[in-house]
Amino acid sequence: MKPFKTLDEQLAILEARGLVFSDKENAKKKLSFYGYYEIINGYKDFLLEKKQKITDHQEECFIENSTFDHIFSLFMMDKTITSSVIDATCDVEMYVRAAISYVVSKNIGEQQIDYLNRRHYQSGKKNKNGQGYKVDQLITKFKKIIYDDIEPMKHYRGYHGNVPPWIMLKGTTFGNLANFYKLQKSENKKEVIAMILGIPKEIVDEGITNMFTDIIFLCHSYRNRAAHGGRMYNYRSAKAVIRYSENFHPRANITQAEYRKGKGISCLGTLFHALTWMDNKVALARLQAGVSVALDQHLKVYPEDYDLVLSESNIKPKFLQLSR
Repeated sequence: MKPFKTLDEQLAILEARGLVFSDKENAKKKLSFYGYYEIINGYKDFLLEKKQKITDHQEECFIENSTFDHIFSLFMMDKTITSSVIDATCDVEMYVRAAISYVVSKNIGEQQIDYLNRRHYQSGKKNKNGQGYKVDQLITKFKKIIYDDIEPMKHYRGYHGNVPPWIMLKGTTFGNLANFYKLQKSENKKEVIAMILGIPKEIVDEGITNMFTDIIFLCHSYRNRAAHGGRMYNYRSAKAVIRYSENFHPRANITQAEYRKGKGISCLGTLFHALTWMDNKVALARLQAGVSVALDQHLKVYPEDYDLVLSESNIKPKFLQLSR
């Protein structure tokens, strides 16, 4: 573990490694606002002289004339991208919540005694402790939400004696929603998909169902990454991936050979393509606007990063509105 270093010591270390400062006092303020690890460790990689792994006895060296301002600009670019990912995935969450609320209320019922009955859903995987299944765990969470001492749950319990699905689901996380969708039986699942994608229920087959499931969990993965920090523009989710799909990938102009090389599996560009499937295009527009602003502001000062940023994020230029 590396020992604590004061701000002055942090600057001295970076200077010794070849990083140039235009304003040291301003740099110290930025390091105090956001932290050395967030700024430097998160975004230094592309400005390092040596790309190989640094051993304990080797010091990192920056490419000649690399500046703190350049690293900080990458950091701020990524913060703006992160905000746009949160905005976009919040919209997706709203679409999913509205569709599930509607389908469950219409086809199962708006009374708690009906929609909290596990027989209306698939069981899911067995819990790790061996006690019950995923559906039991989720229904237990739903009951806790219903009996929570907050509004509007309290109002509906007191004045109506029932908390309908469209109210209860307001208290769920995106993860809860994604899992609730996954536990829907086939016909209800198809109806949810049809509503969100704006397609006839009759054409929702296994391929479209699998693709949509992957899209929802990809969006959830990006939401979690954005909420908990970490570099966003070149993030790849290890768990939430888009399986090769005859629907998704040809439309994104990604061949099976390109997919096998890692394209269209899980990256910011894949998230863009995923959002094009939504009937409501607001989420796509939010992501497009936010990422375009972020890249434009950075590339105006550091145009040499254009190829690097687009390559790392796998975003196609057609999704961006850049001034260059």
